[in-house]
Amino acid sequence: MAPKGSGPQKPSFSQPPYLLSADQVAQELGTNLETGLSPPQAKQSLDQYGENKLEGGEGVPVWKVFIKQISNAMVLIIAMALSYGVKDWIEGGVITAVIFLNVTIGFFQEYRAEKTMDSLRSLSSPTAAVLRDGNLDHIASIIVVPGDIVELKTGDVVPADLRLFEAMNFETDEALLTGESLPVFKEPEPPIEGEVGVGDRTNMAFSSSTKLAKLAYCLLLCAVVLAIIVFAANKFRIPHEVVIYAISLGIAIIPESLIAVLTITMAVGMKTMVKRKVIVRKLDALEALGGVSNICSDKTGTLTQGRMITRKAWVPGVGIYTVDRTEEAANPTSGDFEDGSLPEMVPELAAFLHSSALCNLATVRFDNTKKRWQATGDPTETAGRHFRNTRSTATLRECPLYSRNPTTGDTLSSQKGLLRELLTFAQTQMTILADQGLRVLAIARRTIDRPRVDWNEFPRDEVEQSLTLMGLAGLYDPPRLETKDAVRKCTNAGIQVHMLTGDHPSTARVIAREVDQLPALPFVIARCAPNTKVRMIDALHRRGRYAAMTGDGVNDSPSLKRADVGIAMGLAGSDVAKSASDIVLTDDNFESIVNAVEEGRRMFDNIQKFILHLLVSNVGEVMLLIIGLAFRDRDNFSVFPLAPLEILWINMLTSSFPAFGLGLEKATSDIMRRPPHDTKVGVFTKQILVDMVVYGTIMGACSLCTFVIIIYGVGNGNLGVNCNSKYSSECDLVFRARAAVFAQLTWLILISAWEFKSIRRSMFRFDPYQTEHRFPFFRDAISVFPIVYIPGLNTGVFKHKGITWEWALSFGAVPVFVCGVEAWKFIKRKYGLFNNRQSDRVKKDASLSLRQGFFTVAKTMTRTSSAGISRSTTMEKRSVVKGDEVV
Repeated sequence: MAPKGSGPQKPSFSQPPYLLSADQVAQELGTNLETGLSPPQAKQSLDQYGENKLEGGEGVPVWKVFIKQISNAMVLIIAMALSYGVKDWIEGGVITAVIFLNVTIGFFQEYRAEKTMDSLRSLSSPTAAVLRDGNLDHIASIIVVPGDIVELKTGDVVPADLRLFEAMNFETDEALLTGESLPVFKEPEPPIEGEVGVGDRTNMAFSSSTKLAKLAYCLLLCAVVLAIIVFAANKFRIPHEVVIYAISLGIAIIPESLIAVLTITMAVGMKTMVKRKVIVRKLDALEALGGVSNICSDKTGTLTQGRMITRKAWVPGVGIYTVDRTEEAANPTSGDFEDGSLPEMVPELAAFLHSSALCNLATVRFDNTKKRWQATGDPTETAGRHFRNTRSTATLRECPLYSRNPTTGDTLSSQKGLLRELLTFAQTQMTILADQGLRVLAIARRTIDRPRVDWNEFPRDEVEQSLTLMGLAGLYDPPRLETKDAVRKCTNAGIQVHMLTGDHPSTARVIAREVDQLPALPFVIARCAPNTKVRMIDALHRRGRYAAMTGDGVNDSPSLKRADVGIAMGLAGSDVAKSASDIVLTDDNFESIVNAVEEGRRMFDNIQKFILHLLVSNVGEVMLLIIGLAFRDRDNFSVFPLAPLEILWINMLTSSFPAFGLGLEKATSDIMRRPPHDTKVGVFTKQILVDMVVYGTIMGACSLCTFVIIIYGVGNGNLGVNCNSKYSSECDLVFRARAAVFAQLTWLILISAWEFKSIRRSMFRFDPYQTEHRFPFFRDAISVFPIVYIPGLNTGVFKHKGITWEWALSFGAVPVFVCGVEAWKFIKRKYGLFNNRQSDRVKKDASLSLRQGFFTVAKTMTRTSSAGISRSTTMEKRSVVKGDEVV
């Protein structure tokens, strides 16, 4: 056994696996083709061979996160170098400490957030269906080991190099390995003779071998302009104090903590979504979810439970049989077979059951470990297996189902499929079953009387002719209990829900009524094909809608990519659909989509809140600092109302921690009772921009008034000489004014965080303590006092001095600021400013091209790829991340 740190080993074979028979490969790997590996064997193989992945490329590169933090602090590093260059050791040391603190906190926060997002992304990595100890389990592809028996279906990613031993209509895409654009047909036997290339190894399957940005540019441009203004105000006489002030002014307008807060907010949001059964694969989807106006959802397994049960069976010349009192789709012993006055068993019924069982690849068995019945396979076929668990019969060939030729055939040429293709004259019985909400399948058969032939070469057209109808099967898939409330929740949130199903219109109508999804205009599409989903998305986009689309099959990939938010099913979905999606539902439940939309709206609201908080403080600081350039000493130098280190402290420490709290706020009570936000505008709505200017002006005006009152109102207007660099008796008044402004600005920034917990509601209308994340208000508010009073720290570092009566001005500005904010909120509410709910309210989509009837029957079908099932033995393990091969 090799130690884990030495890297994965490869299993050894007497010959390359494609030269060996399947039995020989299984023998050399020590596995059983019928039951697979036992759990102890799988664990031993995992310890011996390691995880199923290539070495390297793991995790978050620590050095990249560190370099990113250093680059974010580059302006501060320049200021530090400048301070040391002029031998201002105290100021340089303080800036160094600020850099160290900022980089350390930012590094650990972002690294932890990146690790969280990496671990969450791994949840959506490809999975594999493996047979272990006789049970078919779905595990992460990374823990597939040599000797595992792997089952593949259409759309699955090949998790490792496989030796096929059983296959039917099996083709793989090997373009990344061989350059061939067409799928390669695979067959398990016989072994290939002699050395051949990868493309000719037809008994093998292979895995692979190997909007805030605009804000940043605008703020950077503003920082450069402000620096030029500072230099011009001092007539381009540029001592190091002026340079440091210009740099500090640039820092004041750039919210350094914005990226860190955004990253942590995203990471926490992704983690919350995982708890709500949603895995986010692309970060863009987080913001997009909040703006979704239309959800196009599959019926089976999403709006319904995906547990199909055969409830009715119509046999020509006999009548309708019913199965009652069963909710266990996998348990063939449950339910009562109600035949009423019909004969219990007649040849016609026996033939019907026999044919339906032959057209079936599902398996139903009792799991002795879990003490319950377990079914594998398509829910439709599971329902047929439940209805008639027939004796074992050898299948010579399967003709896979196509959407344009929707029947499947097996031995005796037994057929099942959509009734409109198999029978066009039995509308009455079909309608009776469909009106009860049942999916109707037709069962037909034909006996082929000819000598034994190679069934793989037998023309399908010859098989599917002169068929005899055996009967109709009515399958019931009950709606999920939570679907009705979820659909109603979407309606209240201004989101239109469309049900897309391949079922008969009557069946779709019944299910839609059960989940309250029949408004004045039709929102249900029956007989839906994969290309119909693409047309649906295009139609919604033409109407300016922002659409989400669900899908689980290979042919759903185009619609998932075309939609603004593609949603794949985690349980029933193929790996191809998952890779094309933005989010994956781990429970295939429609309610999880609604939860994701709610979480997306919460995150969008919180991003607006902390951006407003950061930018308001920046506007207030910049207003104070720019106007403060007008204050001149006797040497005609500008006297700064805040020292550079005071600016750094406020901008990098005081405003950052409340922003983290705002990013983690709970959702408001009305979050799902308002229309979606405009995705074209993004977070910088007119309301946010105007609020930023209004609140920033109030904050800056309060700070400026405090400075002016202390200097000119109570004081004698003496601005001293060289008060920007050191303390003297002449600078006493300036230093006291700075201390008052510093304390006041700190408190205004902290109280603004409480105000921005709601952008429109009054702060006095909600409980500010009703939050999972306490803002550091009192801690930061009290931290002002030691900074103001500690000798040496105050005059030598922060360029201010302890104060007495000036505290009244600092305290007094807080209620003035609160009154100003509350007054503006009141004006917005009273006059409906920036309240777009009326104009944004979802209108009845009268122009939607579904008005031709209660439902639109999509007549254009697409040809799906061959549905195949393959079982294989796992050999050499390869990467499942880069260039995965698709079945």
